[in-house]
Parts: sequence; structure tokens; C-alpha cells
Amino acid sequence: MINYLMIMIISVFMLARERVIRPKTMWITPALLVFAIGMGIASTFTVTILNITILLICTIAGFILGIWRGKIEQVRIHPTHGKVTSKTPLFGIILFLVLILLRAVIGHWGETHNLVSLGNDMLMIPLVSVCLRRYYVYLKFKQFRVASL
Repeated sequence: MINYLMIMIISVFMLARERVIRPKTMWITPALLVFAIGMGIASTFTVTILNITILLICTIAGFILGIWRGKIEQVRIHPTHGKVTSKTPLFGIILFLVLILLRAVIGHWGETHNLVSLGNDMLMIPLVSVCLRRYYVYLKFKQFRVASL
């Protein structure tokens, strides 16, 4: 549980500040998440209709949340240094934290109730959400770069 608390604190500080968009490095975190979450899901996943359905539902929920989070992301050209920056609104940060907390509670409760697979499947929500949010930020970045040429 302390690991989730540390992740949440670091996430809040990282998401709350305005940062310069660097297209070359913005895909490192999603790639690491795909690897880590993929390994977690693969270790507990069993091929049943129920598990596949839950995984698809979580993926679709992450897709919807990622599109929404990407659209509300604040992307602008910084007035002092002229670089394209982005900042996550407070509601987007709170939503991300709620998802992590929900997964932690289910993961902790699931150890005694055989819900470990559900907890791992729920990791698809933030994973897909992060990937799509980054994609939308990248599209906005390209629009600003084209407009400034």
C-alpha cells in the first residue's frame, strides 16, 4: 500500500506542474507502463469469457477516459520562452488518483477474495488512458508547431 501512496504523491507533483512537451521522450512512460502492466496481466490472466469481457470493458473505459483527458489537457505556447507546454487540469489528476486508489483497494481486498485478476485487468484503464492522453497532447503539439511556422 505504501508503494501506491508514493506513486500517487509523485504523480500529483508531476501532473500538476506545467511542462514542456518533448515529442521524442513523451512515449517512454507509456512504453514502460505497457511492459509492466502487460507482465502483471499476463501473470494472472486465464482465458475465460468472463476475464476477456472484463479486460475489454476496462480497455474501453480507458479509451473513453483517455480521449476525455486528452481533450481537457491544457496545451499552450509559453509566453516567455515560446515552447509548447502542457498542464493537466485538477479534475484530470483527481480522476487518475481515484483510478489508482480503486485498483489498490481491489488488489488488497482481492488477495483474500480471488479478485487479483480483476485488479490487474483494471490496470488497463489508466494504461490506455495515459497512452491516449499522450496521443492527444502530441496532436495538439503538432497543431501549435504548424501554426507557429
